[in-house]
This record gives sequence, C-alpha cells and structure tokens, in this order.
Amino acid sequence: MRYLPNQGQSQDGYARFNAGSRPPDDQLPKSMVDLLLERDRLAGASSAAVVVARDLEAAALDLAAKTEDDATAAVAARAGKPIPKPVAAAKLTEDRAEAARNVTAQAAAFQATTLDCAALGNDLKDQLDNNVAQAKVKAHAQIEALADKLASAIEAAISAGAAHAWLSGGLYEPRALVQIREVLPATRTQDIGYYLPGASFTVREIITNAALTTLEES
Repeated sequence: MRYLPNQGQSQDGYARFNAGSRPPDDQLPKSMVDLLLERDRLAGASSAAVVVARDLEAAALDLAAKTEDDATAAVAARAGKPIPKPVAAAKLTEDRAEAARNVTAQAAAFQATTLDCAALGNDLKDQLDNNVAQAKVKAHAQIEALADKLASAIEAAISAGAAHAWLSGGLYEPRALVQIREVLPATRTQDIGYYLPGASFTVREIITNAALTTLEES
C-alpha cells in the first residue's frame, strides 16, 4: 500500500517506534502497544539518567565537597580530635559512579526493548499479512464504489448544465472535464502544471485513480 513518509527516520531505522512516528494504539496489536509503552518509559528514564549524570559533572561540586571536608577537618583539629577522612568528596565520587552505572543500564534496557519492538513488528507483520490482504481487497471494492457514486453525481450535474447551455445555443458537452492545473492550483508555477496544458481529464478518471492508486503497492 502506498504512503508518503513524513520525515526521514534515523540512520538506525528505529525512530519509527517513537511517539508521534507510529500508528495510534488502537491500530496496533496489544502486544506491540505494551512493548512500545515500555520503550517510552525507558526512553524517559534514560534521558533522566543522562541529566543526573551530567549535573554531577559540575566542577563546582568538587569545590563544594572539598570545602565541606576541609571545614570538618578544621573543626576536628581545633577540638584535638583525629582528622576524619574526606566524606563529601567520597560521596560525590560514589554518586558519580552510581549515575554512570544508571546511564549504562537505562541505555542498555532501552536498546534491548527497541530491538524487541523490531522483532515483534516483523513477527506480527507475517502473522497479519493475510488479514491485511483481505481487508485491502474489501477496502478497494468499497472505495471504488464510493468513487463511482461521487463521479456519477458530478457527471449528472455537468450533463444537466450542458443541456441547459445547449438550449440557449451553446455547444453540447456533457462530459465532466478538468485540467490538471485546475485540480491542483499549486502546480501552476511548477513544471507539472505545464504538462499537456491543453489536455483535459475526466473527473471520473481523476477521482477513481486518486482513490485507488493509494491502495497499490509502491
């Protein structure tokens, strides 16, 4: 079935799983929806983990930790107590290591879920191919009938107008004809607008082809 892609996918081809780049949930099997929602959650968790890790990289935190440890050491020295080991600096180092592990874990989980989405998509497509083919045949027949009904209504209106024009001495032309530049005004300034500028096409042909070619394989 033909379609016009919106925006280019990422180089790894997985951007199609992102919210806003995929079909609505009610058009997808529940198993895929559940997996996509899990991927969405992991995407958010992964982004949040990166933000936390980045915030902990600030040099000001090192200075603050050193200042805190130095102050604690000075208090101990004045009290005649043993100088304690740096606590704030050690805690900062530990927090940074934990944040880095979290970034790695969240990224790995997100990547694994993305691969699962791709694998499930392939499996579901194979399972649903027959159903989709049958639905396509049914849709083709329904759309063809609707296109015929619309075209017939337009042709009847044009024919009636042609008969009225003939009564007053005009040329009898009952066919519903249009030029491509009339159907698509935007093409008037493009090369396509000058393709066979004098040629006309029947409204039935335009309606039917526009409706049914979208169901053809690209």
